[in-house]
Amino acid sequence: MVPNEAHNGYLEVYLNLGWVGIVLLGIVIVTGYRTVFRFLRQDPEIGRLKLVYFVVGLAYSFTEAGFRNLTPIWIAFLLAVVNIPINRNLKTGPTFLTEEPKTRQNPALAMIEPETVLPS
Repeated sequence: MVPNEAHNGYLEVYLNLGWVGIVLLGIVIVTGYRTVFRFLRQDPEIGRLKLVYFVVGLAYSFTEAGFRNLTPIWIAFLLAVVNIPINRNLKTGPTFLTEEPKTRQNPALAMIEPETVLPS
């Protein structure tokens, strides 16, 4: 009986892709680490969430082949290492509810004088 997987994500990457796969995975982990800690300094709430996803994704891959399948842990790990810039200039709250609606005048009605409109 031949085993189908190594039950270790890092060993699985090495067996399937060799040293090239290990180097590429290392690049993803190192850049992800930098991204997580950049978010931790910029926005602690999002940074802590990304840090948890990052650590859980790395730890999970020691016990299962987590990098091979599209498991929820792998997807959460990828979401943690993706660098999405934080825009601090966004208005908070639903401004569409607090502002007065802008009325647009129909250009065809703008040419007609109010006195010349026929009574209905």
